[in-house]
Amino acid sequence: MVLEIVLVRESKPRLSESIIPDFPFPKPFAHQYAFFENRNKDIALKSPTASGKTYCFLFSFINEYANTRQKGSRIKCIYLVPTRLLMQSQFENLIGILERFNIPSKILESGYSYAELFKHLFENDFIIASPDIIFFILLRKRKTQHIKFEYPALIKSLYCIIFDELHLFDTYTLLNIKNLIGIMKNQNPSLHTYLLSATMDLGDVINPASFVTIDGESSTNQIQVSAVALNYQSSDEVMDFLRKNDFRKDTVYVCNSVDRAIKLHSNFPESALLVGKAWYPTAVISREEQIKGNLDKCKNGSLTFATSVFRQGIDIDVKRLIIEEPANSQDAIQTFGRCGRHGQSEFIVLTNKSQTLSTMNSNKIVSRGEFESILSDLFRPREFEEQKRMMGAMWYKLYDTTRLRDQVGVVVTEKMENDFKEFRDFLPDLGFREPFPSVKYEDIAFSLFEILRFRDAYRNIHPVEDRFFVGELQDGGRFVRREYRRARREDLPIFTLIDKRRYKDTHYYNLRLQLQDIVFLVNAKLGQLDDYLYKLTDKTKLVPCRRSFEPCIFFE
Repeated sequence: MVLEIVLVRESKPRLSESIIPDFPFPKPFAHQYAFFENRNKDIALKSPTASGKTYCFLFSFINEYANTRQKGSRIKCIYLVPTRLLMQSQFENLIGILERFNIPSKILESGYSYAELFKHLFENDFIIASPDIIFFILLRKRKTQHIKFEYPALIKSLYCIIFDELHLFDTYTLLNIKNLIGIMKNQNPSLHTYLLSATMDLGDVINPASFVTIDGESSTNQIQVSAVALNYQSSDEVMDFLRKNDFRKDTVYVCNSVDRAIKLHSNFPESALLVGKAWYPTAVISREEQIKGNLDKCKNGSLTFATSVFRQGIDIDVKRLIIEEPANSQDAIQTFGRCGRHGQSEFIVLTNKSQTLSTMNSNKIVSRGEFESILSDLFRPREFEEQKRMMGAMWYKLYDTTRLRDQVGVVVTEKMENDFKEFRDFLPDLGFREPFPSVKYEDIAFSLFEILRFRDAYRNIHPVEDRFFVGELQDGGRFVRREYRRARREDLPIFTLIDKRRYKDTHYYNLRLQLQDIVFLVNAKLGQLDDYLYKLTDKTKLVPCRRSFEPCIFFE
């Protein structure tokens, strides 16, 4: 291990002289009271991890809930978070407090029928879900006759809607969130919207000027930071590193690959595994119970292997956190935010980059804010051109297909309609996070191209009549049990090109492809046979020929 380190000083936020009713501490932080004081407005809270963001909105809602109930009425709160692991972690943190104040609560799962979904929404007053579930209500099939009445009734019962960890969403998803807010506000002008983020970068999509902006401060302890030169893509080298340094307890290792996390976990029998819900096998124990069990093992000090889901707001006492080179500064800052929450801790970055090694092994003392600036400089994100016009056209496509046309219509503009007319022939299938063809797998959605990474898994995809999905993977659980081998280039299927539309004078196309019995639309670059990974037979030609393509999002 290196001897020189960066030492990050402890951070203590200012306390408020005012109190919040029923608050669990004598004095709240200044930013917590500022939130409470402005609770009846729309709020954008920019606050780092370990700053008490959860208590900001929770006790604001609890106070309003108690006041409303005394008047014989009910109000609701919908709390939206990006991942299932964060949903489970936050629910564990909140359930005791909600029960103490007799507030019925529920985590919404995917795969509910229309009747089940609205039953849970109406029976519970504090609802934890992902934004996808709320978005997909707008895509319900036309045969759900009552949705025109149930949806407005639900929205009018809401006191607030909370979008947490907003910095984890890309521009495409932020636009969908912006439009969801507009639709809900039209139904319920009194609805309060709370945006919570560690780094309030809204991608020029959501206008922060329409929100009361509150800056928070973290409450964290001292953190030792260092970088180690290691080829982390080699599982053998990582295992040797962990064993040589006796990192078998009180250590969380965050992988850039779910396969590597699972492989490392399998080589340390007593370890915990924190990954996306989809990667826990279906068994006698449900996936939710497996997630909870692994969270408990992690909290009790077991060596834990995790993926990016770990950085997304999970409140665990981390004594030592090891990460592989992060993709961008937000990933780096958010992962670092798990450290120092409940005591002194250690943060180790595995890298082969000389600049990262020299900067993090420089023997100096900095504040938390200064260190986050260092991370921002080291891991600057790639710049992407924003394709807002095509994103707007996608919303007009949604407007053109949903049964809740009146509700969606409030965010539709003449510009969206004009953009839709221009891009009509170049739009992929509708989706919340990314417009790639989705395959249903039990109650989970996977990108078709993710399934293609595993040899012959695609052979078990069957057509399905559902506007959300192009097909359904039926393989008896083999996919999540990781029983397929990794597909090599030669294992990938050959698609059939049914139709294509070229976007102006570019290499970008909207392709209608067939794979076995499923047909779907995807945006892609189209090239010669050896240009890209995926191959197709172009039957639009008089003499069919072989070409290659690369899926892409909005021609970026």
